[in-house]
Amino acid sequence: EISSILRFNGLDGEMIHSFQQYLGEQIFSIMKTCSCRDQYPVPYELVAKHYSNTILLIVEWGFLKGNCHSKESAIEYLKYLLNGV
Repeated sequence: EISSILRFNGLDGEMIHSFQQYLGEQIFSIMKTCSCRDQYPVPYELVAKHYSNTILLIVEWGFLKGNCHSKESAIEYLKYLLNGV
């Protein structure tokens, strides 16, 4: 499905930017209500943007460019990039 969508919507297109913005807003919304919010010494908006950029990076690099062979490996990459774990 992603390949079909990207056939008419490039990675630099409005649809991807809109999705990235939506993802950032959702992450920001979660962070505002999370008990973990005190652990970030930077603004929530910056952390939310970082998370959404990293998620999109994994989707692009892993699945669109064919570097991930499973959802589980993508999750492990995501955990490492976001948590260093």
